[in-house]
Amino acid sequence: VDLAVSWHAPTTANYCLYADEQQLQCWQQARAGQWQQSLTIKADTEIRLKAGEQQLLYRHTIRYAWMHKKNNSNAMRWRLF
Repeated sequence: VDLAVSWHAPTTANYCLYADEQQLQCWQQARAGQWQQSLTIKADTEIRLKAGEQQLLYRHTIRYAWMHKKNNSNAMRWRLF
């Protein structure tokens, strides 16, 4: 998943961006920030922006969608033993 985050806050503080429990980026004494990266996810993932260690400012869940790619080949498969 290509993910881009841009945020603005009314006050200057330390902010951190997380994907589930993994810290992605922190900004020190900031009022705004941007982050962009490709993430590999294998399940629903929660993106969170926190002020300091605890104060949750924003939360969004990226839903994981698995798609089965059907083999459309009409060729017969043979196995010789």
